[in-house]
Amino acid sequence: MDRGKIISRYRILDRIADGGMGEVYRAKMETLGGAEKVVALKVVRKDLAENDEFASLFIDEARLAMGLSHANIVQSFDAGRIDNQLFLAMEYVSGFHLGDLLQASERHLGQPIPQRHLIYIAVEVLKGLDYAHRRVDTDDRSLGIVHRDVSPGNILISFEGEVKVADFGIAKSALRSRRTTAGRVKGKLPYIAPEQLRESGVDRRTDLYSLGSVMYEALTDRWLVDPNDTERAIQDVLQGRFATPREIDADIPEALEAIVLRALSTEPGGRYPTAPAMRQELEQYALSEGYLLSSADLADFLAEICSGTDEWTAVGMSRSTEPPRPSSPSPSNDAGPFNDLLGAQLRKLDTADTYSVFTTDEVSGALDPSALGASTGDLPIRRGRRLGWTLAFVGLVAAAVVFGLRGPEEPQSEASAITEVQEQEPPTEAPTTEKTAAANLEEVAAPIEPIRPPAPEEVPSRPKRTKRRATAKVIPVAAEPAFVSVNSDPWSYVVIDGERIRATPLRGHRVTPGRHQVILRNPEAGLERRFEIEVKPGESKRLSVDLRGSQ
Repeated sequence: MDRGKIISRYRILDRIADGGMGEVYRAKMETLGGAEKVVALKVVRKDLAENDEFASLFIDEARLAMGLSHANIVQSFDAGRIDNQLFLAMEYVSGFHLGDLLQASERHLGQPIPQRHLIYIAVEVLKGLDYAHRRVDTDDRSLGIVHRDVSPGNILISFEGEVKVADFGIAKSALRSRRTTAGRVKGKLPYIAPEQLRESGVDRRTDLYSLGSVMYEALTDRWLVDPNDTERAIQDVLQGRFATPREIDADIPEALEAIVLRALSTEPGGRYPTAPAMRQELEQYALSEGYLLSSADLADFLAEICSGTDEWTAVGMSRSTEPPRPSSPSPSNDAGPFNDLLGAQLRKLDTADTYSVFTTDEVSGALDPSALGASTGDLPIRRGRRLGWTLAFVGLVAAAVVFGLRGPEEPQSEASAITEVQEQEPPTEAPTTEKTAAANLEEVAAPIEPIRPPAPEEVPSRPKRTKRRATAKVIPVAAEPAFVSVNSDPWSYVVIDGERIRATPLRGHRVTPGRHQVILRNPEAGLERRFEIEVKPGESKRLSVDLRGSQ
């Protein structure tokens, strides 16, 4: 759609995002007297707008969204049909989503976001969810609103430190005129709750589970379950099989871990009963730690991240450094309404945030818990969030597009620009301390953060969540796994055996023992290095690569 085009009373400024269902634009609302307001405008594809079922779903979304008015929810305030085009006007948030913030913190500060900011963000999200959960109709009957898609991509953060929950487009509500089709699960791995997979009914506690998964990811720099293997991830969610935060990072406070684990209870009855209950525990924890929870403090942190880089423009649109992306596949007309973000200008990242399990017939069988059986392999404990998957709108199955493909081996003369530091397997009774690990590293421009690979332990029977908080959970692990950590100057995407893992620094990535082909690629600078590594069982290999070094 061309800049300057008028839809109703909205003048198109530029496009924010696009997908198979339609597009999202930054637009200017022009009113009588010359008053103007910048909005985010969803515009549905014309052919879908003419489909009665799709139009009904979109109208449901608009009806629900426009009935929510809260400081912690992205507001929708207008909808209509012009020239057979459906549109929804929403609040425009100048900022970026939590997934972007997590990555930016790692890239520019070399660390996860500080815990006080994570707690503040979670508290604000809980305020918005509580408001939605308590909504009633004109007869004072509960609307039963459940978001069902709380994920980093749907948590928006403005440059003023405001936190807003976006996209109630797939929310469950009594306002909906149609029910979800049986066999279709709405949500995203790895944030989807067990009851969503079982189709056993969702309630407000479902959203608390999803928020717990978001917090887990922010604290540990790992997904709760690995979405690379959908069937395995579903098994892990249903059985509550994952490493606890402190098993990944012993520096995470026990009290904070307990809050996250309670939210992640497999059975809804083990979770917090309401959003205020979880919020109260987070606020009490923050008070005990002396944390100041404020939008001003968060805004200062955002300014710190954005300073010294042109990655974010003045209007808050993040400039992608990704290579050109393939277009999304064409959807079928029976897909749900597109609902990727919506009130902010966001970078199109290869993130798990948009990895949808809104199922098609192709994978619906995998969602039958009775068909899954018991798990036999080791738990996925891959570190990092970034995947080489194409951006997908909910209502589509995410297309698996791997950007990094294995290339021919390069001469081994490149090794002069690669610093390798090998570590012995740490004793099982005590993990390697940060101080000791750091002493073994050669000083480089951007040192790699020490890792703590888990020690092999015996396979447990099906663990119960209530016991996990009281005692350390035993994780089934393949015999003698190996781990690889990579840092580079400048930063780069890490591709191992043809699979793009994430941007450097890569910390504690689990691999099978043996030889592996590694590619480090920086598309901004046009730099690339290819080499082979060999890791032994139980080894933790660390690499520091100078991409500008001698070829």
